[in-house]
Amino acid sequence: MVKSIVLSLICGAILVSASWGVLYIIAGASQQVLLMGFAVMAVELIVSVITGLLMGRCANRNFGMVNGDILGATNEISRASMALVLAIV
Repeated sequence: MVKSIVLSLICGAILVSASWGVLYIIAGASQQVLLMGFAVMAVELIVSVITGLLMGRCANRNFGMVNGDILGATNEISRASMALVLAIV
């Protein structure tokens, strides 16, 4: 479980860094705006990883496996949870 958490965070951090870099190159925004964008992406990463782990744990407990339907549901639930967290933040 710890291995999957670390791997998810590493992959997510790479994607967040790449997204932040693209935002920096394209937007050319001020440093404060870029730091705010990076903070938002970091929060989204944490929420996404937590949602994925909870959904995987629930699926393994109830069904004994994770299949494509669970992955699709995880995607939709993760999207909704990130929108909720960003609305709060």
